Amino acid sequence: MKRVIQLINQRPRRRLVPCLASAAEMKQKGVMPNLVIYNSMLEAAAEDGFWLDAWAILDDMLLMGVKPNAMSFNHLLHAVRFKHNHHVARVINKMEACSVKPNAQTLGLIITRYAAEGNLEMAIRHLLTVPKYNVVPDLQTVQSVIILAARNNFSRLALDLANWFERISTRRLEESVWVNCLIAAAETSHIEGVHQCWNTVTKHFKTLLDEGICLSVLNTAARHGSPELATEALQMLQTINVPPQEHHFAAIIEAFCQSGQVKEAILVLDLMTSSDIVPSIETTKPISESIKQDLEKIDATWQLVKEFHKEGRRLDISAPRAVIAAAVACGDLTRALTFYKALSQFNLSPELQIYNLLLQACVRATDRRMGDHLLADMKTAKVAPSRDTYENIIHLCLTQPVYEDAFFYLEEMKAAGFKPPLSVYTALVDKCLSANDTRHQIALQEMEECEYVIPPALQSRIAGTGTRGEVVEASTQPSLSEGERRFIEQGGLV
Repeated sequence: MKRVIQLINQRPRRRLVPCLASAAEMKQKGVMPNLVIYNSMLEAAAEDGFWLDAWAILDDMLLMGVKPNAMSFNHLLHAVRFKHNHHVARVINKMEACSVKPNAQTLGLIITRYAAEGNLEMAIRHLLTVPKYNVVPDLQTVQSVIILAARNNFSRLALDLANWFERISTRRLEESVWVNCLIAAAETSHIEGVHQCWNTVTKHFKTLLDEGICLSVLNTAARHGSPELATEALQMLQTINVPPQEHHFAAIIEAFCQSGQVKEAILVLDLMTSSDIVPSIETTKPISESIKQDLEKIDATWQLVKEFHKEGRRLDISAPRAVIAAAVACGDLTRALTFYKALSQFNLSPELQIYNLLLQACVRATDRRMGDHLLADMKTAKVAPSRDTYENIIHLCLTQPVYEDAFFYLEEMKAAGFKPPLSVYTALVDKCLSANDTRHQIALQEMEECEYVIPPALQSRIAGTGTRGEVVEASTQPSLSEGERRFIEQGGLV
């Protein structure tokens, strides 16, 4: 027996064949191997992946009347680690047939194998059998399943498993597990999970996270209206020496607006100005979106802008522009123009985007006179029109009965180096067809030159229109016979 154990314990190379020979010699001398000897031989076979030999040893063990224990099957599971999954099921079935209950190591071998293969479903299925056998899985086993779930973006499942394990075990999950859960929760916009993982990672483990994770947390906080979390993520970015960027502040503004804190959102604009960051219209869009449905909110926000100006805060054009955009969105041109005319009170001059917003409102209100007035103001202020400006003024001209200026501004737009968008040509063709204006053919030709695809709805309308823009009605215009047509063409009988 000593000889067998000595051969098995040789490192690093196992010597299974001499071990089996020694065991056979023991039998010949009437010395029966016990459970320790069989388990040692199973271990030797498992280390080298000799799975057939391991099964043979187990069969011999049973024939000799030695009942295997959980360790025996653990070695057998280790022996089939390079084989197909059905070998695992075979071991489990044999284990049940022998009435041997798995221990934590048994479940660990099975679960870790499935986790390594990326088979999350089978890993969880076996993990859920833990209460049945009244065992606590080891830390590394559970962590492998949680990380697999997190990396597959099953953030809720990963967190449920994490919370479950920490309830039943005295051991705590490692930092890397919570970081993976945080990434998954942020990518799936699971705000409750982000809150829990963020607090665990940053406050318990005091971990410094990278910029990518912080940005994901910022975006999730913005969508769900959690300005406190967004602020903490911004502070983390500052801690790791990432310079502040506009999109960082944009997320905080959205978070404040989602939670109904418009005043705080405007104060962030003040902070951006202090940091020499000019807010774009997209950054201030959440402010406009949060107040555009209520005229009282629009007026209250304008009052806030006035108060901040009196307090001496460094507000640029972005805050008034957001309020003007809200007034335009709700279709109140008069209110938007009132705010526009009051910009001088803040020592601010209207910029291009404000003019474009007001021109959009003029299009909706079909107010050509005010549109011309705004164009004159732009010229006086020496604000160069953009592509959007020309598009708006062309659409405005097309709202009028007399729309000759639309073609003038189209030519001016091209002369300024802007390619007219498809929407401009579509509107021109539609207007010309409605007015029986043959210039729709010119617009169609230019559309082809610009390689635009004619929208299906417009194609249908053109197909039902004559060459001069008159709708063809087959029922009221019967076809002429050959003789009748010749009579008309030649001016009489032939």
